[in-house]
Amino acid sequence: MLNRRHLRMKVMQALYGLEQARVATYQICMERISHAFDPDWNDERSEALTAERNEKAKKSMQIFRENYLDARWLDTTVEPDVRRTVQQYIKEYHTNMDAERKGFQNGLLRDVNRLYDNYLLLLALPKALTELVEADREMLRVAHIQKEETKGDYKFRENKVALFLGKNDALQLELKKRNLSWGLYEEPLRDFYRSVLRQDKTYQQYNQSKFVTFEEEREIVSHIFRHLVFTQQNLIFFSLKEFDVKRYGLEAMAKDQPKEAMKLQIIKTATETLQANALKMGLPVETITDWAEDMQKHLKDFAQNLAKSQEKERDKPKDKEKDRNFEKEKEKEKDILTQEGKALERAFMDGVRQLHALLRESAHVLVGKLSACLEFAEQNLLDRQRFNIDFIEEALHEFLNVFGVGNHPQDKITLQMENEKGASILQDLFTQLDYNWEENGKVVQSMLMKTIKMFASPAPADFALVELSANWEDDKYFYQELFREAVEYATEADAQISQKAQNWDISRMVGIDRIIMQMAIAEMVHFTSIPVKVSINEYLEIAKVYSTPRSKQFINGMLDQIAQNMQQQGVIRKSGRGLIDNK
Repeated sequence: MLNRRHLRMKVMQALYGLEQARVATYQICMERISHAFDPDWNDERSEALTAERNEKAKKSMQIFRENYLDARWLDTTVEPDVRRTVQQYIKEYHTNMDAERKGFQNGLLRDVNRLYDNYLLLLALPKALTELVEADREMLRVAHIQKEETKGDYKFRENKVALFLGKNDALQLELKKRNLSWGLYEEPLRDFYRSVLRQDKTYQQYNQSKFVTFEEEREIVSHIFRHLVFTQQNLIFFSLKEFDVKRYGLEAMAKDQPKEAMKLQIIKTATETLQANALKMGLPVETITDWAEDMQKHLKDFAQNLAKSQEKERDKPKDKEKDRNFEKEKEKEKDILTQEGKALERAFMDGVRQLHALLRESAHVLVGKLSACLEFAEQNLLDRQRFNIDFIEEALHEFLNVFGVGNHPQDKITLQMENEKGASILQDLFTQLDYNWEENGKVVQSMLMKTIKMFASPAPADFALVELSANWEDDKYFYQELFREAVEYATEADAQISQKAQNWDISRMVGIDRIIMQMAIAEMVHFTSIPVKVSINEYLEIAKVYSTPRSKQFINGMLDQIAQNMQQQGVIRKSGRGLIDNK
């Protein structure tokens, strides 16, 4: 359930977001003022007036910097155009900040409503799982392959807690009113059922029991929430530790051929084979295709020059003088041909490297996909792990064999297995539904556990949906008023902080620390029934979670001094049962 500390944290997050919006709005206004006096370059006098315009822009920025918090600013002593510019952007600043403030304040209630939506949706999970169990059972029945010993695998379809929740009028009414249904999330629901629930040992033992008591039915529902929805699972996944294909048959053949004409044919065949294999494997072959087109041009040019060289060799003159000139020309052509041959080989090798890069990338993707397809396995089941490794290695080698590599001593392929704690499938879903799920999930879990504890019998007469807090109307008032008071009292709070933080520029203070102290001061002043010590202790606990390691001591010292000073001045006045000396 939500408590006041949770609510304070949510207000702090909203105030932090509002502060980021304030900084952005201020910077936008300053940027626009800097261009407010930009010259009209169609005006012939623009160049002459540039210095004057720049001076006005600087003056306007300075006045805005000093007065932007004063929505009613008016100074008739400054130039009219400067005054109008400053007033325009002060108004724009306050208009935008009013909209931001309303947005964050409305967001506070949306956040809480989203939390309650997720509680209701998860409360509907057991019934949704019974429907998947029933669908599995029906599929086997229709296929006429159900055996007597497998009937126990479907006990959860008759789970009394799940069935009661599925028929409860209060829950069903709220789900309908809020348009909540697992039908909207069929894919993650099925993944959770197949990959998590059916593989869970506790669930399997539950199904294998000959007789199931109501306590066991209630406990399996509690187990699903506590250990499968909210607790992270141990995952086993695989990665390529080493994957280095150093050999490619066609490449080696191209290098070893002594005759240029034969080498040309080998390279041509290799180019076509590389391209065909890339296409056959469904790789992203745009680069390979472009490279193959370039290779065709290289091959054509090289073949033409080679043919010319061979033709000249046949027409070699017999005259010695002419023969010497011919040999010189032949040497030049040979040099050209050699350079073209090297360029051809370089182009070919570039293509091979590109293909190897694609091959490596695709092999890693393949390993990832195969790992994802494997069921969850526990860390200590070494035989299961070995089976999984063998399965992936076999698939990987088959992938490489199609490509013509992978069966050579120089081709190194090594798989490594890794264990990692990963969020469950439903954790991922609710993280997408609720950006504060890491925080809100703990509250939802406590609400669910409290709900399940109500099941002393299969149909408890006193069953009721858990409220957000023990007294939500009072807490909601506190929640909204704390945000409003912290915003409105921020300037006074900053003045108190600056007074006590000697030789410390408040603008350079850690942003979260400043917001925490602003909230604490606003709460001490405006919530007269909350003791000062309670407020200070609550914000020190929040500082432990959200601020720096040294912040707690700093904030504690500052708030103690500020509280004492404001009590002496009569600004902080406490009233209510149990409050003595305003503390």
